Amino acid sequence: MKFLPLVWRNLMRRKVRTTFTLLSIFVAFLLYAFLMTIRTAFSMGVEVAGVDRLMMMHKVSLIQLLPISYMRDIQSTQQQNAASLGSLRESTAAQNAELKAQNTELKAQNVELKRISRQLNALGVQVDALHGSFATLTTSSIPPSTNSRSSRHARASSPTSA
Repeated sequence: MKFLPLVWRNLMRRKVRTTFTLLSIFVAFLLYAFLMTIRTAFSMGVEVAGVDRLMMMHKVSLIQLLPISYMRDIQSTQQQNAASLGSLRESTAAQNAELKAQNTELKAQNVELKRISRQLNALGVQVDALHGSFATLTTSSIPPSTNSRSSRHARASSPTSA
């Protein structure tokens, strides 16, 4: 607050510069408001019209109206679009029904796969248990490697043993 008189004095020292600065700030805000208003006005037409609106214009000028003879063509086009939309809805409903049937079938298969997976896991545990019990019962003085037979053949065919 103690610098307020100093600021005021410097602003009043060059009155033309202060006036132009304040005027440029005012014009900047005015232009911004004007541009935002134009942007909103242009986008409002799209929001009001919607996606399903079809607009027809004369090919020469925006001011000239379309000939009355075009009315039959436009109405027939609208009827064709309505018919194609109806058939599209029917085919979509049929596809939805098929997808629902496939979905229930896949759910049933998923339940069956989970049941089979649990059974396989249980069988794997049983096989591991049986393997462990047989491994403790087998005792032998001969090691279970296959290299013992191949080492005998190697000794018999080697030239140093003769």
